[in-house]
Amino acid sequence: MESTYWLLAVAVVMSMSYVSVEGTPGSNCTGNAKSCADNETCSDPTCVTREYNDGCLFPVKCLFGLLASDTCGHSMKCVCVATFSVYVKISSNGSCTWGNLGDKGVCDNTTGKCACTTGYSWEAEKCKANGYGHACTANEDCKSGNLGDKGVCDTTTRKCACITGYSWEAEKCAANGYNHTCSNENDCQSGNLGDKGVCDNTTKMCDCNDSYSWKGDNCTANGYNDACNTTPDCQLGSLGENGTCNIATKMCHCKDGFFWEVDMCKANGNGIYFIYKV
Repeated sequence: MESTYWLLAVAVVMSMSYVSVEGTPGSNCTGNAKSCADNETCSDPTCVTREYNDGCLFPVKCLFGLLASDTCGHSMKCVCVATFSVYVKISSNGSCTWGNLGDKGVCDNTTGKCACTTGYSWEAEKCKANGYGHACTANEDCKSGNLGDKGVCDTTTRKCACITGYSWEAEKCAANGYNHTCSNENDCQSGNLGDKGVCDNTTKMCDCNDSYSWKGDNCTANGYNDACNTTPDCQLGSLGENGTCNIATKMCHCKDGFFWEVDMCKANGNGIYFIYKV
């Protein structure tokens, strides 16, 4: 038993240390990619530079040949003698960083073919950094191109998109502002709305919270005649504590005993008495 394990150990070490003999560029390969240089593949009958989608994973050698009955087939598995009943896959990665792949090329260990590295996709005969709308499987797939650190892989569509709080606009992820589409409050607080941004439950668009109105590219505290839902909506701006929300018009006004003049609520006096009828 000990001698059996010893033979196995020796075989594995020898297999891993095996180095195939490479041919010279442009040499004849007759269907055997292993005879080509590391950056080449066999295109019968000649070795050519390895490009996108070319094979790059291939068997090296089955070295349980100490027992002289092992074979290495196209399945890339070493079929060993029945005594051991073991199947060993010993493979080698050919270089994919040549030709049109350049330094973005990798050998995909699943497909056994040259592909683009994480964050890049094959487009227009080159590896192009993933951008908005590219297919993805993880967030890292979406941060190499125009999305940058604002890129994320949408778990529903499996496509690159902008992170929460940002929308795709003018070829970049722009912080959501007034009237951008939204699904929750967090979608509306990255841009010009800031911490005063909310997602309107009816329109599903970003807006200012109830105490503020959109004026001059920012959320401004409600003043006289601004829309409101409750009295507190009218007391952060120029109306102050004398502001009230008229329940009929849903507009901010001065409370009873005060009138609007020169941008403020003034107390009635000098025999003047104002009545605001609802």
